[in-house]
Amino acid sequence: MAERRLLDKIYADFTAVYYVELNTGSFEILHINDGTNVKKMNLKQGDNFNSSADQYAVQYLYDKERQEFKDWISTGI
Repeated sequence: MAERRLLDKIYADFTAVYYVELNTGSFEILHINDGTNVKKMNLKQGDNFNSSADQYAVQYLYDKERQEFKDWISTGI
């Protein structure tokens, strides 16, 4: 019950929320707001998080912003 309340509060503040397994790079989508760029990507459970982040960067960020985004969000795998 407390976990659910915490997640509901997080969902209200963030466009997308994921559970990322840092050892493998796989991830689970917990929440994505409708109408967002990431929603249009049709991500699948178990996809590689870094690959999906790279795909997002190429599709939606300016060239000069991509590397900084990838460095910031990478799981290091």
